[in-house]
Amino acid sequence: MIFAWIGIILVVLSLILSTFHIVSPKWFHWLIYFSGLFTIYGTTMVGMSVVGSDISRELLMSNLALQNGWGLSLYDPSNTSVVVGWVIPILSKLTTIEPVWIYKVFLPIIFAFTPMILYFIFRKQFGELKAFYASMFFIIVPVFALEIASIGKSMVAETLMALTLWVMFNAEWKQIWKFIVMLVLVVLTLWVHYTIGLLLFIYLGGIVALQIVVPYFQKDKWGNVRMVVSILVISSVAFFAYYVNVAQGLIWNSVSGIALHHDYSQSMAIIQDSVSQATSNTVVGNVTYGAVSHRLDSTVQAYSLVSSALGLDIFKLGWSGMCFRIVQLLTQVLIVVGFAWMLWKRKLYNLKAEYVAGCFVAFGLLGLCVFVPAFASLINATRQFHISLMFLAPCFVLAFDAIGEIWKRKPITP
Repeated sequence: MIFAWIGIILVVLSLILSTFHIVSPKWFHWLIYFSGLFTIYGTTMVGMSVVGSDISRELLMSNLALQNGWGLSLYDPSNTSVVVGWVIPILSKLTTIEPVWIYKVFLPIIFAFTPMILYFIFRKQFGELKAFYASMFFIIVPVFALEIASIGKSMVAETLMALTLWVMFNAEWKQIWKFIVMLVLVVLTLWVHYTIGLLLFIYLGGIVALQIVVPYFQKDKWGNVRMVVSILVISSVAFFAYYVNVAQGLIWNSVSGIALHHDYSQSMAIIQDSVSQATSNTVVGNVTYGAVSHRLDSTVQAYSLVSSALGLDIFKLGWSGMCFRIVQLLTQVLIVVGFAWMLWKRKLYNLKAEYVAGCFVAFGLLGLCVFVPAFASLINATRQFHISLMFLAPCFVLAFDAIGEIWKRKPITP
């Protein structure tokens, strides 16, 4: 519990000190790192074992690999991660530290770099203070410390994903070096955690597609497109070659089954039906909520976390839960407002075309979580929202600039 309180105090003090310019911006990235680290420790350091069902299974697989070697044929999703089956057992042998403490102590040290890396990505486009606020917002959203911190392979995979985005957006290297480093990072992300790796794959593919189709995104188009397409092709082969063999093809069969056998016409019918219900209902109050939420709840009833992410259960909760849902919905509205502001005032910021394209992809993926139930089975909506903040977190901050411009005729954040 003491780690959680240290994390909260660090976050609050950091925000106060940065807002009143008491601390120099040169310390911002370290404030972000240690705020994130102690926030994560607030979850991982509870008790003498790991916290969470996923990470408990991962620990079991790591212990088995430590005792008997990595059994690639063992039929278990957690056994497919190179971190679980290979990296952690090797670290345990080299350091004589039990795997449980590697999960509890060492992996959070890696994961805490994720918001710090995002700070450097955001800083180049929005400036130091806005980037600092956005990175802190990424930490404050509960999924960061409560959910991702309970999945060991996700902690490593998200750090690799953030590094990939940094290389793509920030690294001013020769293209051959960007290609090599990005390729290695993408393949590692896929092999560490297939869901995060596939999401990174989808983000990169979506960014390239927008660069090809939309003129606004076509700055330095062909060089980047060729590089990223090559990375996607090679990493696809690496994904297939790895997952068709490990765990008896468990992950490959699952992913290919979702992609090939999902009834997409049913999803379109759900969308049309939901829109029809929402537009035809003229009753105001609880009755309207009941009709619309019943329809949407039926869409996502197999995935209750999607309903929670949308806040559809707000009237079924107590006062504390209702307040949390209101904050949740307000946050989502502010992100949309900030995104619209960013597009409208894009000349005020040093925006990378690929970053803006990534924001559009993020909104698209969040929509898929709602209207394509099988997509939400790949990764639940709360984690999807969390990962989308790698692109959308600055939009939350920019929303206050928009409000400040409207009501005070000047930005709230410098």
